[in-house]
Formats: sequence, C-alpha cells, structure tokens
Amino acid sequence: RLMKTGFRKEKLAAILLCIAGTVLWTYGNYRGSKHDDSHKNTLLGNLLCLCSAGLYSVVSIIIGKYLPESGEADMSLFWGYTGLINLSVSMPVNIIGCLTGLNNMQDLPARLYGMVMLKGLMDNLLSNYLWAYAVLFVGPTSANVGMSIETPIVLIIDICTKNANYLNTNMALNITGAITILLGFLGLSL
Repeated sequence: RLMKTGFRKEKLAAILLCIAGTVLWTYGNYRGSKHDDSHKNTLLGNLLCLCSAGLYSVVSIIIGKYLPESGEADMSLFWGYTGLINLSVSMPVNIIGCLTGLNNMQDLPARLYGMVMLKGLMDNLLSNYLWAYAVLFVGPTSANVGMSIETPIVLIIDICTKNANYLNTNMALNITGAITILLGFLGLSL
C-alpha cells in the first residue's frame, strides 16, 4: 500500500491549504516582479518549480512503492544508482561543454568550487536522503507537503537577514501564503 494513512477529508483540506498558500506566494512574487525581463524570469522560474515538484512526486511514489520498509542498504543502493545515472548523463554534457568553451571551469576559483561541492553534499545528498526516509516513514504525500514548509522558513530567514526585497511590493500575499502553507502542514501532521 503506497499511502501510509487512509484518506480523510481533513487531510485533503490541509493539502488544499498548502496548495492555496503556494499559489498566493507564487502570485505575490509574480505580481511583485517588474514587467520586463525579470517578469519573464519569474514566470519561467515558477514553471520550472512546477516541473520540479512533479518530478519529486514521481520519485517519492517510486520510493514509496519499491522501497517500502526497506533497510539502510536498499536506500543507499537507490541513491547510489541515482548518482551513477546522474554522473553518466551529466559528465558527457560537462565534458562537451568544456571542450566547446560553453562551460569554462578554469575561471572558477578553488574556494567557490569547494563551496559548490559542500552545498551539493548538504543540499542535494543529505536533504534528499532525509526526505527519502521521510517518504518511507510518513508516505509520499506527507513528505512532499513537509517540503513545502521551506517557504515559511525562507521567509523568516529572509526577514532576519534583511534579504526580503520581494516583500516590499506584495508583503501581504507572501506572508499570507507562508502562513497558509504552515497551517496546511500542521493540519496534515496532526
């Protein structure tokens, strides 16, 4: 059974709250961008996020279906194969990019390269590993909705670091969206 819990109207309402919050946040960012190139970039960024969410959903369903209650070895093997596939696909693309001059890695300072590697380990490897275990423990729906609380966390960090320049024009939409997402997550968790 793929779903860890049965269907309930309360859970559906919580998921719809998360979706509504995401729509509010996205609309706030879209409305806050100027009607120039950044406006097009905001729309493209939102479309890419939608595609990414779809891919995460597919992966979470695969994990929930083919790795149910599996042990550490199966999870490591899953991510090992994922890494091997990524390496076999991205390495030729990067080599071709370097040979044609499209991807010039020589200009990248060693310190920045190290920071990119550390970010890759922390963001891509560790967070995906923890997320995959969350899929096994609570199911794909709850794990993916859990990832949506990234939005309120980003809002808090941006406000604390005074990096929230997007809040100047659409603060009400962004804050309402973040609170709605948080309420949806709490509703799904309870």
